[in-house]
Amino acid sequence: MAISQKISALIENQFPDFYKEEGENFILFLKAYYEYMEQTGKLTHEMHNLLTYKDIDLTTTEYLEYFRRTL
Repeated sequence: MAISQKISALIENQFPDFYKEEGENFILFLKAYYEYMEQTGKLTHEMHNLLTYKDIDLTTTEYLEYFRRTL
């Protein structure tokens, strides 16, 4: 899995066919959960962007403000 690929797109393929037939709501719930977590500001989105955030020219204003207050 490439780091830029979204986890929510992979959820359906992680379960055996039994879940696709008998547990469709469970799979839909997990997919919705990961879609939510991939939104800007949520944990999964932030983890995928850690390498970008370490560059002072590409980081977010929230991190700049944190560093300004800390240092």
